Amino acid sequence: SKRVFFPLICLFYCLGSLFFPSSTIADELENSSAIHSSHSITVQGAATEPAWMQLWNSARAISSSEDKTKSLALYRELFVLKPDIEEALREYVILLMDSGQWQEAAQVIQKLLETDATSEEYLLYGGRIALVQKRYEQAAKYMGQVYTTSPGGAFAIEALKGQIHALQKLDRLEMAYPLMEQLYLIVPHEETLIRQLALYSEKRSDSEKALNYYTTLLTEFGGTDRDYLESIPLFEAAGKQNMLVLCWNGYLRFHPFYLPFHKALSDYYLDS
Repeated sequence: SKRVFFPLICLFYCLGSLFFPSSTIADELENSSAIHSSHSITVQGAATEPAWMQLWNSARAISSSEDKTKSLALYRELFVLKPDIEEALREYVILLMDSGQWQEAAQVIQKLLETDATSEEYLLYGGRIALVQKRYEQAAKYMGQVYTTSPGGAFAIEALKGQIHALQKLDRLEMAYPLMEQLYLIVPHEETLIRQLALYSEKRSDSEKALNYYTTLLTEFGGTDRDYLESIPLFEAAGKQNMLVLCWNGYLRFHPFYLPFHKALSDYYLDS
């Protein structure tokens, strides 16, 4: 029996070594640990952002929380490392305008326009900055480019208003007037615009247009004492009695003891 038992033990030992080698299991465990460790290091490295990206993200986050001074400082640090990121420069110039730092904003927008001279957004910002700095020639040019390129675009109304304002400041009323009429078609219920159109029409001796604009101004908005006073000669010349009565009454609301208009109203009611 011993002769039979001993060979069986040897057989089981050999089979165990064949299917469960201890050194192989240990090696596999060691290799698995090494692979896991290496994978962890790779993931950690991929998640680390470069310093300039961290600055940019921080500047964006802080700007949305209204801490503009700190945000501007972070953008300036970013530009030391990466001076030519167009999107960052765009965000920076908007922040500068919101902060009223127009001198630096003018330098940044010039750099952006050198990058893309046809961008309506950059041209609009350039025009906006030029208006604040009273560089009206440049403002008229930039705003005019925006409106001419895209008269139905998102920036059209601001561009048209900006161009009109610049031309008025340059005393180029003949150039401003047709643009004002275009603006009136787009924005027909703006009191200041209608008043300017009435005055400019009168200066250009276009009585019919002046009458129409004054009528709209006084019936829709009520007008000022000056509006009533300046429109009276036009309504008298045109024989517009109903508008004259409106003007006399309107002026007396501002100056209730102005006797000439009391007399005019008295005569009107006695005659009618």
